Amino acid sequence: MSFRIAVGEWAHETNTFCPAPTTAEPFRQFMWLKGEQVAAVHGGNRTYVGGMLDKAAELGVTAVPALVTMAYPSGTITREAYDEILGEMLSSIRAALPVDGVCLSLHGAGVAEGVDDLEGAVLAAVRALVGPSVPIAVALDLHGNITEEMVRQADGLFGVNFYPHNDSYERGAEAMAFLNRVLRREIRPVMHLERLPMIIPTSTTDLDPAKRLNELTWAWEKQPGVLDCTVFHGFPYTDVPPVGMSVLAIADGDAALARKAAQAVAKAVWEARDQFTPQRLSPAEAIAAAGAVEGGPVVINDTADN
Repeated sequence: MSFRIAVGEWAHETNTFCPAPTTAEPFRQFMWLKGEQVAAVHGGNRTYVGGMLDKAAELGVTAVPALVTMAYPSGTITREAYDEILGEMLSSIRAALPVDGVCLSLHGAGVAEGVDDLEGAVLAAVRALVGPSVPIAVALDLHGNITEEMVRQADGLFGVNFYPHNDSYERGAEAMAFLNRVLRREIRPVMHLERLPMIIPTSTTDLDPAKRLNELTWAWEKQPGVLDCTVFHGFPYTDVPPVGMSVLAIADGDAALARKAAQAVAKAVWEARDQFTPQRLSPAEAIAAAGAVEGGPVVINDTADN
């Protein structure tokens, strides 16, 4: 049996401290794809959508393209742009109906005027369109601020494990494979979210404590019945209530197991909280430290990539 799964993307890492609002134009300039354009741009490429398309082809699933759009990190999305892009997304999915599932690439830290949880709102709108019986899987950025609304509206949320993000393709493929298993009734996923009262700076996963915490999630994923476990760092430049770190676990039909895994990892995150505190130098101290280095080069970097 071949399934039809809609594939779409709406990704924006919103920095609410940026004074300039984000209109629809940056999305249209950077990436605004429909129909055959989606496979032409993403097919075989190491993107979230590329992973979804390749995995669909491997599994014999028909991937039906919906709107695929994204913009570089920037200020709060205007309400006009939000309404326009959401309308385009829903229109493209409606045109694909009937579908057996929906596979989306979202960010997790999107904010629009009057919409603090963009991804939760988008998923609620998609859920209202396709109905309660159509499974929805989502690939997300490590820096997503994950909410209970996102958990309620989706069947599976999968965040990249690494920063720098070099596993976007794998997470897209994972989301598509997950949907295929759900549709074949091989698994009955349940999710549990543990949100932590922590806001951390952007922190590489190549080093501890994030490296160690990733290894802990992978150990849980080897446990029977655990489908996925992810630490989401959150995005510190979104000044909205959902901001913060979280741990999300997915188990096969076992809510208690999902809760146990998420709580165990969240406990380890909380115990490591002081290790995430950055060691900052003042500009004068940084220049003095650079001047004391023999040889070079010396890089002084603003890590806020927005």
